[in-house]
Amino acid sequence: MMKILLMSSSLTLMMMTISHPVTMSIIIIMQTIMISMIMGMSLLNFWFSYILFLIMIGGMLIMFMYMTNVASNLKFKLSKILFMFLITITISSIILSNTDMNYWFKFSVTNNSLIPNLLMTKYYNLPSNLMLMMMMAYLMITLIMTVKITNTKSGPLRQKN
Repeated sequence: MMKILLMSSSLTLMMMTISHPVTMSIIIIMQTIMISMIMGMSLLNFWFSYILFLIMIGGMLIMFMYMTNVASNLKFKLSKILFMFLITITISSIILSNTDMNYWFKFSVTNNSLIPNLLMTKYYNLPSNLMLMMMMAYLMITLIMTVKITNTKSGPLRQKN
């Protein structure tokens, strides 16, 4: 857990030194993976982290297609600051992997005996299930409308001849 938190914070700091949009997209995808892993480890099941990951990856793939069309000829340069930052993070993760950091992360949401049984049921009970059903219907309608509106012959993602 400590390694994932360290990698997540290092990706956040690395984002400030990068100016290429494709590299920024890759870092955001890696950040999404880290957050999904942290969320999955803190909850009993990985369903919500899996759904978060799929939604973010879907959005990032669309942004990746737009950015590769817009910035296709932009040169990628690796800066010395970024290289030194990566070396520092690698050395610190090696040092932290040799120490026992689990002492600091003994707290957990699921330590109580009642929380594991009631963790998922609150989303499917009466007040919350209406909101859940409305969100599912809204996402389905939005998906259908987006597919119907998109014209592949003339649009920002059309084939260039």
